[in-house]
Amino acid sequence: MSDFEITVKINMELNELLNYLQNNRFVFHQSFRCIDIFLIKKEEIDSIKSYEDLNKCIILRELLFKDKILKYLVIKNKTFDQKGNVIDSKQENITIKSVVDTKNNYLKKGYIELVRMDDYCYTFSKNRHEFIIEHIPLLGTFVELENLNYDSDVVNGNSVEELIALLDSFNLNYDKSDYFCKKAWLLIEKERLNEV
Repeated sequence: MSDFEITVKINMELNELLNYLQNNRFVFHQSFRCIDIFLIKKEEIDSIKSYEDLNKCIILRELLFKDKILKYLVIKNKTFDQKGNVIDSKQENITIKSVVDTKNNYLKKGYIELVRMDDYCYTFSKNRHEFIIEHIPLLGTFVELENLNYDSDVVNGNSVEELIALLDSFNLNYDKSDYFCKKAWLLIEKERLNEV
């Protein structure tokens, strides 16, 4: 089965959303912080014109849990339909010892930092269906729901339409105009606007 997901922007403040989940029998699993540093070859910086172009990036990822820190070099390869929606996503996570050292090695090879995304994450489930709340202070709060659970064999849906139906059953107030929010690209666009 191909991996796919939906990501939507929530029309609620983070605290309001967390209170809603806790008061409506959603099960809280854990919280963690995810810091992603997108690196791109310097000569390719001007070719980053759309979200699809982020396939050219490598990502240095640091996951900060309460009891451990995980560090990865992440290589993503996403396939898009004609509308720019992600229809397949492959990801390779390579464990690294140091984000700083790895970044410095790539900088020496001619890479530069494109964007840094700092994400506060909360994992919840309802009827064993897991999803992640992602809060990025500069952008707002998002819900990400994948076709397969992160930590179990539960299938959340066999199509995007089934994921949307499951999400709708949670009765969350979210923006229904975009089921494929591209957080990194939104952050890049926001930073580019601030440079003008």
